[in-house]
Amino acid sequence: MKRFLAPTRLLRLLLALGPMALLLAASPALAQPAYRLVVRYAEAPPTGVQRLAKTLQTYAAETRKDEPWTRVEVLSELGRPNRMVVIERWENMDGAQEARLNARVDGLVAGQTVAPVDHRRNDALTLPIFERPPASAFHVVMHLDVVPDGSATAARALSEQRAAVLAAPGAISFEASTQSNRPNHFAVYEVWRSRAAYEAYIATAPAQDLRKQLTPIKGAPFDDRFYTAAATLK
Repeated sequence: MKRFLAPTRLLRLLLALGPMALLLAASPALAQPAYRLVVRYAEAPPTGVQRLAKTLQTYAAETRKDEPWTRVEVLSELGRPNRMVVIERWENMDGAQEARLNARVDGLVAGQTVAPVDHRRNDALTLPIFERPPASAFHVVMHLDVVPDGSATAARALSEQRAAVLAAPGAISFEASTQSNRPNHFAVYEVWRSRAAYEAYIATAPAQDLRKQLTPIKGAPFDDRFYTAAATLK
């Protein structure tokens, strides 16, 4: 069995070594492995919320067992609990593995959703956070589409936002990524200890500056959605 440093231990080591180590680790030329952020959207009929949540949690448990270094979270949208998202962090996911996992999810949820699952594989722009968040955490998933010429600007702005978010009170994690087959589409996943902490941050200068940088190049309105752990559904 291949042995390597657990991601959370590696991240702590890099933090201890200082900012330069983090920059080196995040450098495209040195980034090994290439992390993926997979986002899967599934929507249940109003009467099938708990059934779909249980099915997706089964998928998450099986995946964690098969791939112990992979983090998988099943979330339910606040205000619309029938709309769920599965967040996964992978190392070096290739096309064959992606197809196999997509098929596994589709098979498990067959007959439980109102539309096919929307699978999106993204290439990480920032170091992933592998530690599992507390059950009470407040989750934010944002998708951003920019004009093709704005891709580099958006990637840089989103990557730079990580430090500001993680320095904010109540922040747990920030992950930015670009969609593998659409380089001008981006996904941002944030975890906060509370909604109040998130709302306090978006009123700060760094958060507002991000919107100012992205507004001239965005191809669609900002799509940010709020979630809680699906395990909390009753």
